[in-house]
Amino acid sequence: MERLNLFCCDRNRISRDSRELGISTRFDDLSKLNKKEAVYKKDLVVLGKVKYNLIKFEYMRPSSIDHFKIRNEDLILDFTNHFHILLLGRTGSGKTYLARRLWNGFYMSGGAVVHLTDVKNESKSSLQPLQYAFRDRLAENEEPRSFPLKIYYPAFLHKTKPIYDQIITQISFSELTRFEELKTCLGGELSEMQLNILENAFNLEMKLNYPSFNGLIEQVRKCDGNELSKKSLALKLRNVSTSGIIGDKYPSINLAADINANKIPVLNIRGYKGMGYSTHFYIGYLIKKLIDSKQRGLIPLDKKIMLIIDEILDFCPERVPEKTGLNSKIEIESALRQARAYGIYMVMMAQDLNRLSPDIFSQVGAAFLSYNIDQDVMKEIIKTKIRPDMTPSEIVYKVPRLFNQKIAKFYAGGRRDWYFAHFNENKLVSFTPYAPLSKHQE
Repeated sequence: MERLNLFCCDRNRISRDSRELGISTRFDDLSKLNKKEAVYKKDLVVLGKVKYNLIKFEYMRPSSIDHFKIRNEDLILDFTNHFHILLLGRTGSGKTYLARRLWNGFYMSGGAVVHLTDVKNESKSSLQPLQYAFRDRLAENEEPRSFPLKIYYPAFLHKTKPIYDQIITQISFSELTRFEELKTCLGGELSEMQLNILENAFNLEMKLNYPSFNGLIEQVRKCDGNELSKKSLALKLRNVSTSGIIGDKYPSINLAADINANKIPVLNIRGYKGMGYSTHFYIGYLIKKLIDSKQRGLIPLDKKIMLIIDEILDFCPERVPEKTGLNSKIEIESALRQARAYGIYMVMMAQDLNRLSPDIFSQVGAAFLSYNIDQDVMKEIIKTKIRPDMTPSEIVYKVPRLFNQKIAKFYAGGRRDWYFAHFNENKLVSFTPYAPLSKHQE
């Protein structure tokens, strides 16, 4: 009897345990014979299983919720039409999980992905495939996989030792094609005399075969002008060089080369809070560089790009200092206006709508809202984007119906429902996301 039990074993368990050890078994080969591979269609991204159609939520009652239920329908985003996405959810609501599912699918459908604000160093887990414990949450016939990330870490945030799995990077002085970029990098106020000295020094240094930042400082010292102004300006330039924002010690990010090589460039800015102005300048500079690469044909015009900006409220707030401005805000808003022409889809992540620039909100075409989103946020979305035909009193009294636990909830085991609103298609549904293809936890 004991001998017989040796052969009455769990084939799925043996295959799973063997794969974890990197061992191929006969059960794997047998399972592959009947296994169909998922087909990823160009510009179409399957995100999850739709639960309820909510566009006519004002007619919904607790007793009639099941009449709004949708069965056996996937939520599919069609990126043949251009739109930007806002992803709103509190901490712990699963924003990273859903965003990873979104960009995994976009990449598999033929698009390119650029993640410019990895604020928690979470993206690197996508270098590995999804854990076995979560693979039952994948869409039908999907297989876990890793993604070719290229992770960069700005030198101005690198204060101790190199991080073994990341590339230290900074802006090369020779890449600064415009004087305005250098002026923005310095920040603060410069006198008219200092601006003239800086512009003359910049133009002289850029005429050389091998311009450098140290050479610019020397040019400032040689220029005609007030000695006190020159010393003050040289000190500002020296501080920029010391911080590591601009320099020639580390390589710069070549977004065009990464995208053309089917790599996914990721900027790890963990710890950016203490280097706010430098981070804002760097993010804005890279967005401008991405647009320039499209304009100059370094990236094919028909190549669609998903640009991910986490913590958008930090980089594009509603109010900024009038005198200094905010480079990230300027370039993000500029990119939103130009994005349609260059096939760039921006995914902006935040916890709520407070402090979000109206210019940003007006450009958004779709939004994901977590199951536990604040009701005021939902009311604002409904009022301005989904159902402008509803009166203020209807919105106040009927929007709470959307927060019934049947419609969107937190499941045992960690799964979370989301709301999806597509403003251009007049669509509002709740859905349960499929798992990302790559590992979503560190």
